[in-house]
Amino acid sequence: MLAALMAGGGCGGEGGGGPPAPETLFLPFGRVKTLDPVLAEDVISGQAVGHLYDRLLQYDDAARPYRLVPAMAETMPEMRAEGRVWRFRLRDDLVFAADPCFGVAASRAVRRVTSRDVIFSLLRLADARLHSPGYWTVRDRVVGLAEFRARTEAQTAGDWSAYDAGVPGLVAVDARTVEIRLTAPYPQLLNVLAMPYASVVSERAVRQYGQAALAEHPAAMTGPFLLADWRRNYRFELRRNSEYWGRSARPGGSSLPRLDRVVGLVIQEPQTAWLLFLQGNLDLVPLGEETLEAVVTEQGRLVPELAGRGIQLEAAPEFQINYVGLNLRDPVLGGNPKLRQALTLAFDRGLRLRLARRQLLPAYGPIPPGVAGYDPAFRGPFGEPDLTRARRLLAEAGYPGGRDPATGAPLRLRFDLGGTDLVRRRQAELMAQDYRRLGIELEPALNNWPRFLTKLRQGDVQLFRMAWVGDYPDAQNFLQMFYGPNAGAANRTAYHNPAFDRLYEAASRLPDGPERTALYVRMQAVVAADAPCIFESFPVGYRLIQPWVAGARANAFAWDAWKYIAVDDAARRLAKRRVKPLAIHLQTGP
Repeated sequence: MLAALMAGGGCGGEGGGGPPAPETLFLPFGRVKTLDPVLAEDVISGQAVGHLYDRLLQYDDAARPYRLVPAMAETMPEMRAEGRVWRFRLRDDLVFAADPCFGVAASRAVRRVTSRDVIFSLLRLADARLHSPGYWTVRDRVVGLAEFRARTEAQTAGDWSAYDAGVPGLVAVDARTVEIRLTAPYPQLLNVLAMPYASVVSERAVRQYGQAALAEHPAAMTGPFLLADWRRNYRFELRRNSEYWGRSARPGGSSLPRLDRVVGLVIQEPQTAWLLFLQGNLDLVPLGEETLEAVVTEQGRLVPELAGRGIQLEAAPEFQINYVGLNLRDPVLGGNPKLRQALTLAFDRGLRLRLARRQLLPAYGPIPPGVAGYDPAFRGPFGEPDLTRARRLLAEAGYPGGRDPATGAPLRLRFDLGGTDLVRRRQAELMAQDYRRLGIELEPALNNWPRFLTKLRQGDVQLFRMAWVGDYPDAQNFLQMFYGPNAGAANRTAYHNPAFDRLYEAASRLPDGPERTALYVRMQAVVAADAPCIFESFPVGYRLIQPWVAGARANAFAWDAWKYIAVDDAARRLAKRRVKPLAIHLQTGP
């Protein structure tokens, strides 16, 4: 069924005199679950937290591969003791937003951010009473943190004695200097300190209002915006933090944030968001599969109706890899690398990319675009389909013609998927089609998500389709999927290669640089040759941007990306008055 969405001219109430409207960004936004940094495990909550609270480090808005730069830290940290100690110096202009916890009309000096606040915020990650899903980022890394966590397990909600005692691994050298002492070198600590989990909160505010209060009522914020309005399932509104320290590194160096206000609307139906965008009432809108087909030509360009309005099309790889895992604990697959290689060679990646209508990039290894070590020319020894070679390897694996010599029947393999919808059914049929050409029979197993995860944990799978979403822009975050000791957790295939593990451990001790990147490249080659999984694709995210919006740039790890955006409200009002009615047809059903 085709649905025609009609967008007309401007809205009323925008003309006349009076003061200029504030620069406001309107965008579709998801449901915020929490505003407590240490609990913000989903992307939407992470973005909300990231704009309200600041962190020691951030990612350069424009640099690709991604690059860490100072935020609350005055400079990049000083590394000591061969990577086991990191020393941070705070900027001298950091203040918490005015809040009753500081007293009436408290001065900036009273509200200054100190090293104690940084330490307090990191300790909250390990407080067992908070059950932070981000604890893994520091678990077993900071000296004394495990003992701190054990102390909090036996304490009541209002007991601060564990915080008062502190830990030897988090030291306030002075009011502006923090030293983090590690149990072993952990270069990825710097990436962790740019995550929403590591946002700096006010010790004074949390002690006064209680640990649980931050989830619903953020206090004494440090980020580029302050909370103006939050109504669950409806609206999330921010206003400019006039005391924010930031200045843009772009030409002109304007102060940040550039916006006065951000309004995020929780919109359940993509068609509703699309209609609001066409009307000029949303400034950005993501493109789903149906919308993409309606507005982008076969050549990847916007249709003339939208391009003529000055609307911009943005496409950027998402920090995720889709893959088909091969369970190496399985007696058929685990000890037979040639069988795994044959299965990899029969996989028609190109067909999947064509069916995805430009929303996927091919993946031939675990290192995604946007990080050091990614090579767009890498294919690995079994990257491109080759049925002749696949049949030869299959015979060498003991299954000539795809038949099981023990039974004379076709080899049967089970393919588990975490869903029962039409998309998963199509994925199963494509896999069956690929292996039918080898004489192999594939048995699809469509599971609900909890059942799928249970089977993965128990190892009750042969082939399975999964996605891995990166936590920070370092190839190590993806290569950990193949580190032997991670079997049963990040390592879903139970892959174990001592040579790979040695390279992984050597790289984990090195700071960012050419030497570490070279090890990442070698690790990718090793795992591609062993074929513990079939690398499929990296998703590509598309969105449309109105012509009156400047500074919007795709960045998977800029948790405070709205601070770089500017909106010309006058240009928006003028465009909405002049715009002609427009019909865009969306495919909304089979």
